[in-house]
Amino acid sequence: MKRPPPSDADTLRIENDVDDCIRATWCNVGIAVWRVYTLVPDIDAVGSMLTRLAAEHPQGVGLVQVVEIGAIVPTADARVALARMLREGSGFIRCAALVYLGTGFGAAVVRGVVTGLSLLSRHEFPHEVKESVCDGATMVATHLCPDSRARTDFARHLEIAIENVRAAGVAS
Repeated sequence: MKRPPPSDADTLRIENDVDDCIRATWCNVGIAVWRVYTLVPDIDAVGSMLTRLAAEHPQGVGLVQVVEIGAIVPTADARVALARMLREGSGFIRCAALVYLGTGFGAAVVRGVVTGLSLLSRHEFPHEVKESVCDGATMVATHLCPDSRARTDFARHLEIAIENVRAAGVAS
């Protein structure tokens, strides 16, 4: 069941809901939900979405990528494209969270490997791997919302937006 958007002023814009990657924006945050395959054309489309979003928000943007349970590990070409997208966005991406859903030892191992690769990549912005949408939204809110009183609401509304994007993919 979809939750209502946080407010009319912060409209969730879903760009697509039928591909392996659902792309959306909310406020100054780009959202990408990887359902099964991480394909280079989808990665390029996420990069283009972030560039357009940055033009609307010159103070910078955040990025939340959610990897659904059952998603296939990206190919070498896709990993190169992901690194390129983050590098090319370093002038306007203020923070990024990668939410790798799943539980148990296997999911923890994957999160650990991705965290290690992120540290080696030395992004010019905070980039963290999280295990829940709530944790990812909170991390992004911490970096995008300077007012600590508004941060909790921003994180909660971002979490709702992300869950609406995930639900859009299930409904299609």
